Amino acid sequence: MFKILLYMIISIILISISNPVVSASPQTSGDSQNTATLPSLDAQGAVLIEQTTGRVLFEKNKDERLYPASTSKILAALVAIENGDLEETVTVGNEANLAALDGSKAGLDLGEQITLANLIKGLMLASGNDAGYTIAVHIGRKISENPELSINDSLSVFTELMNERAAETGAVNSNFLNPHGFHQENHYTTAYDLALITREAIKNDDFRSLIASRIHEYPDWSSTQEDPSNPETRYWVSRNRLLNPASEFYYKHATGVKTGWTTPAGPCLVSSASQENGLDLIAVVLNTTREGQWLDSVELFEYGFNNYTFHRLVEQNRQVGAKDIEDYKLGGESEVNLVTQNGFEDLFRKTDIRNIRDHIEWSYNCPEGKSRFVAPISKGQTLGVLKYSLDGVTFFETNLLATDSIEKRTIINTIVYRLQNYSLPLMILQILTGIILMIFMLRLIIKLKKKYKIKKKLTFRSFS
Repeated sequence: MFKILLYMIISIILISISNPVVSASPQTSGDSQNTATLPSLDAQGAVLIEQTTGRVLFEKNKDERLYPASTSKILAALVAIENGDLEETVTVGNEANLAALDGSKAGLDLGEQITLANLIKGLMLASGNDAGYTIAVHIGRKISENPELSINDSLSVFTELMNERAAETGAVNSNFLNPHGFHQENHYTTAYDLALITREAIKNDDFRSLIASRIHEYPDWSSTQEDPSNPETRYWVSRNRLLNPASEFYYKHATGVKTGWTTPAGPCLVSSASQENGLDLIAVVLNTTREGQWLDSVELFEYGFNNYTFHRLVEQNRQVGAKDIEDYKLGGESEVNLVTQNGFEDLFRKTDIRNIRDHIEWSYNCPEGKSRFVAPISKGQTLGVLKYSLDGVTFFETNLLATDSIEKRTIINTIVYRLQNYSLPLMILQILTGIILMIFMLRLIIKLKKKYKIKKKLTFRSFS
């Protein structure tokens, strides 16, 4: 009986609290568009990729085997940088004479002393096949740790390195037989493979530094031997007309990287371009026309810049709303803020951004299975998952975490809180109410007991 009375008194003192559940969901924002039509190219094979993600934005026969011509030198330069010392001095040997008479040359002299860095510039800017042979023999001997290794064996070591490095980038449909791309029947690649190789090369700081200039002035070695006091100047100039401000094909966003041409390969170009919005593109066109070499590339770049952009959907630790918590400790916080565990930024087609949808799936913890949250809540506890989808397909999700802990309400906490926060008249009124109720209940119990005893006596007399 005492337990019943105590429960009723506490029930009068307690004031139940119920709060509506509130949620917040981030809103996506659309970008204004200028959607370009799909490129119409002269190239037999072409591809446009975004450099950071490697995503293909446009392709035409991207996996068709074609001849790369001098665009092969991108891979040769990367292998040289990764396996050599740019400051080391290389002596030009008889391997330079292997360069075909009808091929491009850097004009190296036999016996010339030249740094590896300058050799790579001669390879990339002047498109020197003689520089390619010199680099390949030097690196081949260095890797083999045999300075007497024959020219042919050194070349084999280097081209093996080229094919291994190409495969590492994902370029699995290529076969490189020489360091310069001068035509050989079984020396081939694809537009996509070249894009993958170039993407890997551009990640290298030394590669970017060596191809950054359009013109490289270098003292002519033979003239320095004849008259050191009056050396002549050797000029290596990039043949990429996208980089030349005086060219009708100049493209202000272009940053590199390599031209190519042989009769079987046709005009080729691997080029890169960047805009201030952070979009970095790589375009490859193979077996195109003389003008298509430049026009195809510009058309690809314009298509990419006009149609794609990086868009940040949500920041890490971004507050997305708050949830009210039931049964929280009185005097403490009644709601908890929610933040995202991870942020997300990616490359999007501009027209897709406005169609991105988000929703939250809550992880309610109510024991009765109701859609509500009850204390206790721990800091960092997952209360839901924020999901982003496009065309009904979820492509990113992140947990929503509680920023603070919420303690659970107890009877002692409730009594203490009421005593501390209620006014004296209200406290007296509640106490008097409790006393009156207690007296009433006691009188009711006594009365019921008396009736029970009287009834019991009467029943006993009737039996007797």
